[in-house]
Amino acid sequence: MPKVYTAIGTDLTNSFVDLSGISIPTSPDSSKHTNMYNMYNRRRQNPSADNSSISSSSSRSGNTSDSSDYEDENDGRIKGLRGGGGDWFGDESAETEEEEEFDSTNPYNLLLKATDCDLARMQTAYTTHRTARNLLSRNTILSPTFPGPTIDPLLSAVVAASPSPTDLLESDSVDPRHCLVVWARPPTRIKILLQHIQARLLSALTGIPTAKLWTMPQDRLHITVLEVTHSTTPDAVDALVKQIGRTGFRELVKLPVNKNVGLGIPFLSYDKAALAVSFVPVERATSSEFPAEGQSVDAAGRSPSGSKKPYTYHHLRRDVFDTVKRHGIEIDSRYVVPSAHITIARFITPSGTDAAAAASSESPVVPELMPKWIEAIDEINAWLATPNAIDEFLTSCGYTDGLGGYWSIEELVPRRGRLWYGGGESVPA
Repeated sequence: MPKVYTAIGTDLTNSFVDLSGISIPTSPDSSKHTNMYNMYNRRRQNPSADNSSISSSSSRSGNTSDSSDYEDENDGRIKGLRGGGGDWFGDESAETEEEEEFDSTNPYNLLLKATDCDLARMQTAYTTHRTARNLLSRNTILSPTFPGPTIDPLLSAVVAASPSPTDLLESDSVDPRHCLVVWARPPTRIKILLQHIQARLLSALTGIPTAKLWTMPQDRLHITVLEVTHSTTPDAVDALVKQIGRTGFRELVKLPVNKNVGLGIPFLSYDKAALAVSFVPVERATSSEFPAEGQSVDAAGRSPSGSKKPYTYHHLRRDVFDTVKRHGIEIDSRYVVPSAHITIARFITPSGTDAAAAASSESPVVPELMPKWIEAIDEINAWLATPNAIDEFLTSCGYTDGLGGYWSIEELVPRRGRLWYGGGESVPA
């Protein structure tokens, strides 16, 4: 099976690592859910630590400390998982003598428990993860030894063999990786916003003669709520689909109905291989002025509609995980990080390059041109954070609802097949 790619791009050094302050291993096996506080505890013990501590920790596995600190050796259930610092996820003064147990076999429970399901703390985890991840990517790309963008060789081969970059060939001869996932689709209003960001990126990408930016077509844009399995065979996916059954998929599709699963505060995330627009959990918007990055709630820790502990996107991911697992499925996700992102672009070789040439993993680049690329990304993020900027843009496109970058997940879409680039087919529910 070809090389496995990460959530946003192909940058293994920072795509799998949770940079929110809670490090969560990629395996859902409870025996491996250790050291989820390694980075968080370093911040507690050394509040003045600079970003170099983030950078150094990102290249290591999450399992670096003694698991006995956080895991009960007898039953694999994590006890008394709490936040420890007011700047992060909790207040130590809130600890009680009686420790609460919870089932750690669902990895999404970890963040919910650590934040006490508090929306402000959960938003802190999501925003910290994506901001720290961008910082790592910035340092890599602006390094004088940066060799150039990381090319996706399989996507390059698929595009080279396809009628057009928006009409991709679905064939095992070029991409044999089959997956089973649960997606959510953004509404048209958000797709238009993403298309605008894609256009700005394309206009900024100059001076890289051996790299091209492939942008995800609007009809392929999606957010992955849960990856059940990846990079496997059609027969393996068939078996999982049959095991979950029509009843199971019907349960999944209905999970977000009437729950107001809101996402908002868009932010352009990137690494050396790809770009995505990420969101954080929010409640239903009631104002056209959405708070900027890092200011998602008021001083009382409440969202615009006033509830401190709403049902969030992270709760939805937890419930999707539980629903699939109830049908006897061993979930094979590549990562469990606090991220809600829609991949919008990947680096490929220029059009017309054949599949053999597409196997090259890096694109030579003139180093002095990369600051301009990062500057363009920064300008987009500054625009996204400007009060009313998104509303003004969407109003010019005919959308006058005043919701800014907010959207809600109303329905889930189970998908199977070659899904890496937004393809595949829906599973009937």
